[in-house]
Amino acid sequence: MSATGPHARLRFRDPLPGGALAVMRGALPAPYDRGTERMTVPLGARREDGTIPVPGYDFGAYERHYGRPPASPRYLLAPRQDVTSPVTVEVVFTRAGGARPEKVSVRVPAGHPADGAVTVPIPGRAADITDRLRLVSLTPRDSLGPVTTGAWEVTALLGNLAKLLWVIGAEHETVAAHLHDVTGQRDTGTAHGASLDLLGLDLGAPRFPPRPHGVDEATVALFHLDDVPPRDEKGLPEPGAEVDTVVDAAAPGEEDREGVNQGAHSGRTGRFGHAFAFGPGAGAISVADAPAFALPAGAPFTVEAIVRPDRTITNGPVVAKRDRLDDPRSKGWALVIGTFHTIDRNLRFSLSDGSAQVDLYADRDLGDGSFHHVAGTLARTGTTTTAVLRLDGREVARYVTTRPFGTLTSSAEVVLGQGEEVLADGTRTTLQYRGLLEEVRLSSVARDTFAPVTGEPDEQYRRRLGIFHRWLLPTPDALQDAVNEVAGPVAGSEDPAPFVVREQTEPVVTGGRLLRVLPRTLPVSQSIAADGTLGASEEAAVGTAPRDEPDFDPAWLIRHPGRPGLSFADDEDARRMQLGVVRALDALVERLAPTAGTLRVLRAYDPAAGAGLHGVGRAVLLTHTPPVDAARLGALAHAAGFGWVRHTREGHVYAAQPRGDVFRIVTDETGEGRDPDTGPGARLPDVVEGDALVLRVEPDPSRLAGAEIRWSVLRSEAGDAAFPSSEPGTLHALAAGDVSVRVEVAHRGHVGSGTRRIRIGLDDAALAAGETISGTGRRGATEAATAGPPTQDFDPRMLHLRTDDLTRPPRRVDYGSGPGHRNRMMQRVTGEALDRLLDLLAPVGGRLTVLASYVPQETAGPSPGPGPAPDPDAALHAQGRALRLRHSTLAAPALAARAFAAGFHHIRVDPALTGGSETVRVAVAPGAQPTVDGPDEVAVDESVPLEVSPAAEPVTACFAADGSRLFLAEAGSHRITSFTLTEVEEQAHPDLALTASRGVAPFPGALALGGGRLFVAHERLDRVAVLGPADLEPAATPPELLCP
Repeated sequence: MSATGPHARLRFRDPLPGGALAVMRGALPAPYDRGTERMTVPLGARREDGTIPVPGYDFGAYERHYGRPPASPRYLLAPRQDVTSPVTVEVVFTRAGGARPEKVSVRVPAGHPADGAVTVPIPGRAADITDRLRLVSLTPRDSLGPVTTGAWEVTALLGNLAKLLWVIGAEHETVAAHLHDVTGQRDTGTAHGASLDLLGLDLGAPRFPPRPHGVDEATVALFHLDDVPPRDEKGLPEPGAEVDTVVDAAAPGEEDREGVNQGAHSGRTGRFGHAFAFGPGAGAISVADAPAFALPAGAPFTVEAIVRPDRTITNGPVVAKRDRLDDPRSKGWALVIGTFHTIDRNLRFSLSDGSAQVDLYADRDLGDGSFHHVAGTLARTGTTTTAVLRLDGREVARYVTTRPFGTLTSSAEVVLGQGEEVLADGTRTTLQYRGLLEEVRLSSVARDTFAPVTGEPDEQYRRRLGIFHRWLLPTPDALQDAVNEVAGPVAGSEDPAPFVVREQTEPVVTGGRLLRVLPRTLPVSQSIAADGTLGASEEAAVGTAPRDEPDFDPAWLIRHPGRPGLSFADDEDARRMQLGVVRALDALVERLAPTAGTLRVLRAYDPAAGAGLHGVGRAVLLTHTPPVDAARLGALAHAAGFGWVRHTREGHVYAAQPRGDVFRIVTDETGEGRDPDTGPGARLPDVVEGDALVLRVEPDPSRLAGAEIRWSVLRSEAGDAAFPSSEPGTLHALAAGDVSVRVEVAHRGHVGSGTRRIRIGLDDAALAAGETISGTGRRGATEAATAGPPTQDFDPRMLHLRTDDLTRPPRRVDYGSGPGHRNRMMQRVTGEALDRLLDLLAPVGGRLTVLASYVPQETAGPSPGPGPAPDPDAALHAQGRALRLRHSTLAAPALAARAFAAGFHHIRVDPALTGGSETVRVAVAPGAQPTVDGPDEVAVDESVPLEVSPAAEPVTACFAADGSRLFLAEAGSHRITSFTLTEVEEQAHPDLALTASRGVAPFPGALALGGGRLFVAHERLDRVAVLGPADLEPAATPPELLCP
């Protein structure tokens, strides 16, 4: 505190240059100096134990100037250097001379800037903080003990305006710090958190997702809680079965370290796989006490878990090793979720050495439906004990003390999900955790990072992104050097390059299946959108009537004619609804068909509904007779295709649709005709080029006086059509392909519309020899442009071998007798198109012949002898994606027209060779090679079987009488393979040497060796092949035996 003259304004030196108080004070004129007084509190030399004493001081200058002492001075504490790790400063003070010393802790987080002031939170009422209060000492401590380096500064705010400016200016300082932090994140070296994620996305290298823990040297116990119940012979979980014991990954095979399940539910869906669910009934997992769980005085430790509490009020331990959770005399520790500080589902970490208890709180409701990582740590260094509570990897509470903290060793079991507390009357009560739990880990160190369960940490991610800062020649050696540079030493290894990159030489083939996951029930007051989002608002999911349909006309509504299993309220308006609602309602009735009872529409169109969707016929209110309750009906309504479904409190189901077509275009008397939403070629054409198609509109707009009907055609590919003005509603097909037809009905100033895709087929004589067409109708298209080039991931082992001509009854197709059944071999996508073609040819009669299908690259081209010329497009034959076809009764152009309807992506008519006839060559675009077959839907918490094809088939074996030969019939690959067996001394099994392997007729089965011949049964062919056992070639006489 200083002044420039006897009558000058009192000036106080600013101890925090650039701080918030200085900024705010500098914005005020000189008359406001009165009230902004502050002074620097003197600090003494640091002692050996890290304590900084505060010499005696007073406010004499202030009192001499103003004639009275300052009212209630407040104190600020500031480090003179950047704080790199969390520090807790213990401030000792007295409220008056001779008073008992008191303590208060000031937390300074990691990253706090130099000269950044924080408040010293003097406890008590404002009236108790007077000018007689004096600071006695400061003791900075971190997790390792007292901090013996670094300088600190203490400022006393004397004037009331200074205190006010500090409160206001602190916010400015915080915003400025954030601004400085944000503007400084310009590269991976300075960015952190979400900013680092964005830079990683720009580089095409996203952060690794969270993963389960592994076991390291500090792991005492690790319960993944991903244990699942026993499976039946089909690999499905047994209904109602539960896991009896839980494995400790840190002590596998040790029975005394296994957890015992006592009512908890295993196999539930967790964050990383499976998890355990606790509640609503009693449930716990207990682990017997073991020496490894002991925590003597001075021992650090960490307890952590992944939790997702139920959204009901819950009060129970996540994991604890303590007899009584709230008794300071009960030694041990506990992580508990309950109602604390008036916050439901709050997190508490408690510790007790039998004489004193420490409680830390997260002060946050964890019942938000997300998984959270919770952790409590204890670090003890010298005389300093530090307890920290972390939530999702971030510190939320800290306690530092110099009081000697004793042993935490307790003889109690480690219990997950349950614990006891003592009531006021002395009786005990059991507390039950409700929710999901997984990844429970106990450690012998105080951890401050929790990767990988919390995701890839910034430091590791930053190092990994260094690979992408420069262009890297993607050779194995270059990648290996880059990986080792980023990874560094591994597990103390001295090897400078512990990682070895081996290049994958074989292609990886993949397949998949789209599964729709549906809810089993929809709870009361819960809603669900079409994409499965729970709790979505109606407006976000399906819109609103005023926004979507300001031009609504009740004339657009369709009167539902009714159907079995469906009834309506007596009001006629209950039958009136828009087209989208009609379709979803019919789909719901079909899903309910196997169930007894009736679906009833209580409300549909309601002109008095105001702005609601009932007012435009886009919503229905539903109920169903038992046994289908409202919860199940809501789930089925979502599955049927309604855009938004809600289970109302009255026990009904409200279902609504977004705005869509109000008219449907039909082509026959049965309604809409073929499905207009299937892909190109997946159905018969609606009309053939050159023909006309009469279209109608439902509901019939002719009933509307003065209505104007307008037809139009939208073209996106080669397909073309037109509506002559003289024939409204009659579509004339001009060119093969797909077109979209749109109808608009104008009535009383309102316009309603409907759209439908029309497939125009190829005329039987449209394609001449040498001409091509794509699956979309483009004439003269090349195979490379329509079916695409060969793929790099082709694997001949994934080809399917067709045997539909051997089924009962056989299909009208002939695959010839090409080498190794190659005409039968093709990719699944090719076979699917061929199936559609055979379906189209069924009414025609005759027989389809596959002249060529799979031709390996080394022998690509047709077989020798009479036949087509060498194929310049043999590359797709080498991958089983092309076929050469001929039909016994149809000419090649007519066959090409049906191949176009079947959905082949490229069709070509090849000219006839001498003595032959024209052929048709077809090709398809690449698809999944291995295919996954199974249902299209699965309910939550259910399992469904899936099958992958092609798959290995069982083999049949046959041994020679002397045991020297082994023959295998491989039904999956249609081969016979022989081995020579040689006895080896002191070896339990013989050595096998391949002798011969040969492709045979499809589905070889039982084998028999006798009379110098090997007999192979082909049950589907009604014959037995006779082979020579040495070379597996067909015998000269007879090569086969027919079985009548």
